[in-house]
Amino acid sequence: MSEQSVSATSKRLQILGDDEIENLYGLPHFTPEEQAEYFALSPQDIAAIKPLHGLKSQIYAILQLGYFRARHRFFIFSFSTVSADVQYIQAQYFPSFELTDYEPAKNTRVKHQQIILALCNYQYCDDTARQTLLVKAQQAAKVYSKPIYIFRELLRYLEAERLVPPGYSSLQDVVGQAIEAEQDRLVLRVKQQLSQTDTAALNQLIENAPGLYEITQLKREPRSFNLSEIKREISRCEQIQGLYKLTQTLLPALEISTEASSTMPRW
Repeated sequence: MSEQSVSATSKRLQILGDDEIENLYGLPHFTPEEQAEYFALSPQDIAAIKPLHGLKSQIYAILQLGYFRARHRFFIFSFSTVSADVQYIQAQYFPSFELTDYEPAKNTRVKHQQIILALCNYQYCDDTARQTLLVKAQQAAKVYSKPIYIFRELLRYLEAERLVPPGYSSLQDVVGQAIEAEQDRLVLRVKQQLSQTDTAALNQLIENAPGLYEITQLKREPRSFNLSEIKREISRCEQIQGLYKLTQTLLPALEISTEASSTMPRW
């Protein structure tokens, strides 16, 4: 898995590596076993595809149907691009037909897509569905704000609702908007909950005091159990007692999960 970071050039979250993007969005490359599985036609499939004008159009529709079953998205290609799959379909369903290269016009592809969506009981992710997708992303960000987690939650939602997934860049934008919205929500909620005294006490923990940050010193284990070390531990405990009480009311008010608390922004 690639590191989830923000690209300095595109400002889009780099959620997936190139291989992962290809596995999700690339044109499938079927083995013989997968060809038999994905290009198998039921009587309902045959009845929907047979009225298409021309055998080339029917073959193309069968190709799109198989690829949609595998990826739940549509592709633009010519016969020469997927020659192995074309030859399989020709041998299986049109053995006497002599093939030449073919790539249908846009209106023909759209007609194929409508047939396939009906056969597979899928729908396009329209504007209304995209708004719901953003809400789902924001809900996921409350649970865990790592981009890859939100991305996977969106894919699970799209599959459960039988929606054709938007392109990778569109999902990048949705995830980025959700994370930004969650960060803004947390900052606002914290500002509403903290007094100036509370903020000063928290800032003191990350001040670069001589030696180590205060928060780093709090994490250190005692070197021994002699009297000076015990006194130091008691002093540290007294120092953060007020902050501990503050967290008892602050954390529930943030409405975040345990996982999300580890990725909260600084304020």
